[in-house]
Amino acid sequence: MLFGAVSGAFEGIGTVIPVEASMVGNRHMYPYFLHLTICILALILSSLGISGYLRYGHATQQIIIANLIEENDSIFLTIIYTLICISVMLTYPLQLFPVIEVIENALFLPGYGVIHVLLLT
Repeated sequence: MLFGAVSGAFEGIGTVIPVEASMVGNRHMYPYFLHLTICILALILSSLGISGYLRYGHATQQIIIANLIEENDSIFLTIIYTLICISVMLTYPLQLFPVIEVIENALFLPGYGVIHVLLLT
């Protein structure tokens, strides 16, 4: 269960290089930020996975929310589902970061961008 959560958490690995390229002033600090972020994320996900296993034991389901549904149906579950939906919606801009960067360069890069070519003609 822990390995599934960790691998799912790192699905945005394709944004690593564009984010590094955008760190103009702090590029020398990028490896530190990357390693710190990975360590913090691994610690948070490990603690959540272990706490779920400690709470439910061998009855722990792969998706921990399924265990919560079996226990009770309350406002707490509604809040959890709402936060999950919000977090999924907020990951889309991060996943689109490389695409936006390519389009931005294609449109506005001096000498090569479409806008620059249209203004010269």
